Order: sequence, then C-alpha cells, then structure tokens
Amino acid sequence: MGMGRLVGVLILGVFLSGCGNGNEPAPRPGAASADSPPVLIVDEDRAAPQTESVQDLAASRTQSTMGRESEWAKVSEFARDKIAPCAAAVPSGPRGAPESTHREGEKYYTYVSSGLEEYQGGVALKPGAAVIKRTFTVSDNKTTGYFLMMKEQGANPSGGDWLYATTSAEGKLIRAGVLEDCESCHKKRSAFDYLFRAGQGMF
Repeated sequence: MGMGRLVGVLILGVFLSGCGNGNEPAPRPGAASADSPPVLIVDEDRAAPQTESVQDLAASRTQSTMGRESEWAKVSEFARDKIAPCAAAVPSGPRGAPESTHREGEKYYTYVSSGLEEYQGGVALKPGAAVIKRTFTVSDNKTTGYFLMMKEQGANPSGGDWLYATTSAEGKLIRAGVLEDCESCHKKRSAFDYLFRAGQGMF
C-alpha cells in the first residue's frame, strides 16, 4: 500500500471514529437535553417563568377543551356579576397587555368539562378536568371571552397542578401556562382545590 493511500485511510478512520461521538446534528435552538434544564419562557403578559413543555401542554389542553363545548356542564343557571381583579380575555393597551378587570356590563357563567359533581360538592377535581368561565355582555348575551383552569397531573405541583388560559370570544388562544396573575389569586383558595365555589366564593 502506497504511503499516500495509507495516509488517506488513516484520515478516513479518524473521521469515522468521530461519528456518533459528539458529531450528531445540533439540536434545534432552545431544545432541552438530558444534561441541560428546559428552556424557560416568560409570557410577556405577566406569566410566571415556565418550561416550554408546560406552556405547550396548556395551549394543547385549551385547544381540545374549546373544541368540545357541547360536553361542558353549566355549574349554575344563574349568571354571576363580574369579579375583580381578573385579567380580561382580550388584550388592550399599547403593548397588548390584558386589562386588569372585566369590562362594564359583563357577567359570566361557569362550566366544567368533567367533574360537575365534585365541583358542586366542594371536593378536589381529578386530573383532566377543566373549569371554564364564559364572560358575556348582559345587554345582548354576546360572548366576550373565556377563562380556563385545567388540571394536569404533575404540570404545576406548587399550584395544585392547575394550568390557566384565556381566549378571545371566538375561542382563539391568547395566553396559556402557569399565568402568575391568575395563579396568585387562586392560591388563596389552595385549601379548596384553588377554586372559588358556592359556599367558598365562586370561580
């Protein structure tokens, strides 16, 4: 074997030995690996820092919940007056930040996607349940937005495993995840599964 050919074989061997040892394609920007913590995302509308996977999970749960309105059970036939403070479903202001309170002339109904008996009985809802608040204007019963709380086991251990979301009147997702402004209020009800219910207040 000629010297030039031998050198070529050695170079090829060194190149091949590197394959599978650090020469794999680089992960997409922001992707987490087994050796690095998940990337933190901060929702620009005052959300708490959260992992990308939690934010995606909340968005996915919101989409599936909003797509099954026919399965929702109304908690009460009586509409409730707006409550404050509660971030509105529609963005407003120069930076698109949500309003700090519901608008004048609004009321809301509360629904659950599952667990109506548990909700009305004042006990903890099971993972997979969702509580939905539909806000509307009293004058014409026009929907103005939706607020959701969705329980997902292990998704938010320090907050009762609840995730939060708001949507437009058409059900278009605006915010989702561990939203600090939502959770900070509901944490006051941690003894009651983070919910404001009849006899305990009302969500």
